[in-house]
Amino acid sequence: MSSERILIVEDHPGIRNSLRWNLQVAGFHVAEAMNGFEALEILRSEPPDVMLLDLSMPVMNGLVVLSEFGDIRPKPPTRVIVMTAHRSTPMVVEAMRMGASDYLVKPIHAGELRNRIAALLVKPALSSRS
Repeated sequence: MSSERILIVEDHPGIRNSLRWNLQVAGFHVAEAMNGFEALEILRSEPPDVMLLDLSMPVMNGLVVLSEFGDIRPKPPTRVIVMTAHRSTPMVVEAMRMGASDYLVKPIHAGELRNRIAALLVKPALSSRS
């Protein structure tokens, strides 16, 4: 059983539930947030190893979460995978510039999700934004 902690930040309950189920089956400990405010609270109190962050959320979008997260980035740093419904958008480019490690295009396939997370967990994370 894996001890890595994953935070899913996704406003759509069906997507969030599917991601949670797939990650729990793979042995990860999973926390969930349905908006950016909840995500920041979790990041401040119990930073995960990896955060899956939806870029297009109402209330507080993923770019705002990344901006706020830059001020509270934990040690060791949380790796961030942003999620989007679009292959290439200015938001993805900006998210990567702001410190996201990777991105996934929805719909997300379970095998790809697990492989991307595994790859991030073996690589050293950047300790600060560029």
